[in-house]
Amino acid sequence: MAAVRDSYPHLRIVGHGHGYHTHRQWIGVVRDIDRLGPDIVWLGLGVPREQEFYMRFAHAMPNVGLIKTSGGLFNFLSASAARAPQWMQDNGSEWVYRMGREPRRLLFRYLTTSPHAAMLMLTRQKWGKGIAELGERIDRW
Repeated sequence: MAAVRDSYPHLRIVGHGHGYHTHRQWIGVVRDIDRLGPDIVWLGLGVPREQEFYMRFAHAMPNVGLIKTSGGLFNFLSASAARAPQWMQDNGSEWVYRMGREPRRLLFRYLTTSPHAAMLMLTRQKWGKGIAELGERIDRW
């Protein structure tokens, strides 16, 4: 958390916590998150728990702007995992770097989930409105 605050001093973090809750406890956590109304909720629960959280609770957080699964984001922010070279980051191929570093863990996931996720993003219309609304909310910071 300190590294994030140092790197992004103007970022307003309204909460954080671990992901080890019973379903009953999650209901209280979700209510608290919705009450805080953050622009973005970053999930660092791991696959498939992040996706399960979203499917189970997204509807219960109408005051949240965007729910984002974070993959290796927290590892990068804490410097516990290396980032891809800048040129790979710049052209959207950081996933190739990550897969090369952890093929046993990531190869099957990327081969099975990435095509499906791309198809959903291209065929679902709702996401465009959500991004526009998020832009308006970010502009108000």
